Amino acid sequence: MLLDFDGTLTPLVDRPEAVELAPHVKELLIELQRLLTGAIAVVSGRPLEQLGRFLHPFAPVMLGQHGAQWQDRDGHHHTLPFDAEALNGARVRLAALSARHPGLQLEDKGASLALHYRNVAAERLDRALIDAHAAIEAEASRLGSHVVHHGKCVFDLRLAGSDKGQAVDRVMGEAPFHGRRPVFIGDDLTDEDGFRAAEARSGITIKVGEGESRARYRLQDPAAVHAWLAACLHTWRETTH
Repeated sequence: MLLDFDGTLTPLVDRPEAVELAPHVKELLIELQRLLTGAIAVVSGRPLEQLGRFLHPFAPVMLGQHGAQWQDRDGHHHTLPFDAEALNGARVRLAALSARHPGLQLEDKGASLALHYRNVAAERLDRALIDAHAAIEAEASRLGSHVVHHGKCVFDLRLAGSDKGQAVDRVMGEAPFHGRRPVFIGDDLTDEDGFRAAEARSGITIKVGEGESRARYRLQDPAAVHAWLAACLHTWRETTH
């Protein structure tokens, strides 16, 4: 079981730091983890430190920053190598850009950066999008190690070679996932890579919300995801007794 976080386990919010995962959902995930003998992972664009804080006490295998970071089943953290000094230059320039556009928010994820424009006023949005897109593409060209990906109201500047498809491949190559059929659930454009990788392993793919997707199945919103997971838990409990 591989789950996205924002928009899948939790509703999307205006500010990334304001998200909360309800206690009853954490309890559900902990029970699923026990029943699946640990074969449950959260695959997110967020950094591991944030994921761990929002998920606690649920402690699954975690892949952050679209796979640039991962926490294995023993709790050890790993990060793909990158030039921290060069990325800091991009961080300073993008922070200056966000200060010029009210509502444009720079998120510092450590090995990657993101510009969120969900809170930019409608009358300012066109100009902010033009400037933000040009600036983040320029930083990708300057760095050489990072690429730009578009998500829901966000431009991600992330390490090349880190996407949710590669994250799925990493997880499925290790115990306790190896040899199992993956189920991948996500809501965003960045989850399409995860769907593709899961399909390559004859997995089940579920898109959350509206919009085009290669996923085979669809759930309406995070509440529907919670209900579906609870139904799975009930069914699996019945079949193991």
